[in-house]
Amino acid sequence: MDLKGGLSGHSEDIIELMDAFGLTKIIVETVGVGQTELEVGNLVDSVVVLLVPESGDGVQMMKAGLMEIADILTVNKADRPGADRLLGDLEMSLNLGLKNNQTNVNGDVWKVPIVKTIAIFGDGIQELFGSLEKHHDFLQQSNQLEIIRRERMTRRVRQEVASQACKSIWKNPEVISLIESGLSRIDSGEATVHSVSKAIVAIFGDRTKL
Repeated sequence: MDLKGGLSGHSEDIIELMDAFGLTKIIVETVGVGQTELEVGNLVDSVVVLLVPESGDGVQMMKAGLMEIADILTVNKADRPGADRLLGDLEMSLNLGLKNNQTNVNGDVWKVPIVKTIAIFGDGIQELFGSLEKHHDFLQQSNQLEIIRRERMTRRVRQEVASQACKSIWKNPEVISLIESGLSRIDSGEATVHSVSKAIVAIFGDRTKL
């Protein structure tokens, strides 16, 4: 499976397909996150960071950059030992400003809530969905939701153009020929990777030669 940022490489396509079918609430689950696996923040309107007491010290979560993308923090298995300590760590992090509160164009501030859940019993689930609805309303009231979605579509178009352009470039006969001759010139010391790359780019602009 092609995974990027804890997500399948086709996650965006699937989300767009579900949206086209009229699904108004779509939940995207990642397979876990690390310091560079925060792509989900570019795909959704609201990010819920889910933690459990067994996940370890809350400091690890801060190192992973999760505080920066979290709109809602959730501690599941809140009846387990260590849950109170984790809650305390999260509250301290918010108080220390490790998460920048969102401010919409109306000057309203979104303060990240911490929701306790025990999913196996359904405890706190309604509160979690209520927080999601409140965050949606917060974004929508100032048209910030529209801005976020427009930026997302702009990014998607650019990514698709870049992908299609790359495929077209590497199939171009002139590029193929230039790579073959360029490799020989690199081996002989007459050219560099930089100069060959520049010449390839120039095929689609100024006709710079090696």
